[in-house]
Amino acid sequence: MSEATVQKKNNRLLEFWKDKEQRGKLVRSLIPFVGLVFIILFFQISTGGRLLTSNNLRTVLNQTFSIILGACGMVFVISQGNLDFSMGSVSGFAAVVGAMSSGAGPLVSLLVALAVGAAIGALNGLLHVGLRAPANIVTLCTQFAFRGVVQVVAAAGLIIPMTWAWLDSTPVKIVVAVILVLLTVVVFSYTKFGKYCKAIGSGGIASVQSGVPLDKMKILAFMLSGTAAGLSGFFSMVRAGSVAPTTGTGLEMNVLLAIVLGGMPLSGGANSKVRAVILGSAMLAFLMNGLVIWGLNDLVQQGVKGAIFLIAVGLSFERGNIAVIK
Repeated sequence: MSEATVQKKNNRLLEFWKDKEQRGKLVRSLIPFVGLVFIILFFQISTGGRLLTSNNLRTVLNQTFSIILGACGMVFVISQGNLDFSMGSVSGFAAVVGAMSSGAGPLVSLLVALAVGAAIGALNGLLHVGLRAPANIVTLCTQFAFRGVVQVVAAAGLIIPMTWAWLDSTPVKIVVAVILVLLTVVVFSYTKFGKYCKAIGSGGIASVQSGVPLDKMKILAFMLSGTAAGLSGFFSMVRAGSVAPTTGTGLEMNVLLAIVLGGMPLSGGANSKVRAVILGSAMLAFLMNGLVIWGLNDLVQQGVKGAIFLIAVGLSFERGNIAVIK
């Protein structure tokens, strides 16, 4: 390599380190990777090697799986600068309807759960754009409404056939997760819809002036979020073999925390990345599992998760896009 080439590379590196914005982007992009490695090493050491045992890794896989399913849908909503607080309730309601149709077989039950999730997602989107109401308020309302229905209908217990247990196997979950993540990557990164979502997050008014069909894109994003919730509800039902009043509870907060831990800003915009789904889901699953191995009760775990969420939001939030959260 010639001396001139070396000098050019050194100059480029020097210019890069002088640029605070570029340095900041690099640091933010590395934090999720470093965080995942740190969490794994920390709990592996502090639990005496119990974190990475084969049995425990299966538990982590189950936790990661449910979070990834929801996050693959939520990522479109968050990239637009919106939030969907109804995901857990939608998951529970889709599981209820799926269980009711279980007599027709697992495929029909799955399709019904997906359809129910998509329909409720469309309702969230229509209420948001039709009433010009903030998405977080709309989805909080639907969260309470559908959670109430789930608690009433599932109070007596809804059981599905035991022969469906094969759907809860590790190979099935890996295949489903890989297919869903790949589809999310393709749609989010290589289609107009994905680009429109990020454009809306970067600036709603500017995106409309550029020809983006704002209302249509918002409704479609909420439909995808609802569909992902329906898929999560179906597999939650399969894992438990039944539907309980608490099915899906807390899913939306786990998904939000995972996406933020993965490095995606809640303000959305151009820096929204699908990798946040994978990294964040794995980080949260290992974190939750490590806390369980420590023997911490649910209240303490919730407190730890809340503190981490606050720190993660503070590090990743892009204040220049704050106006787009509606």
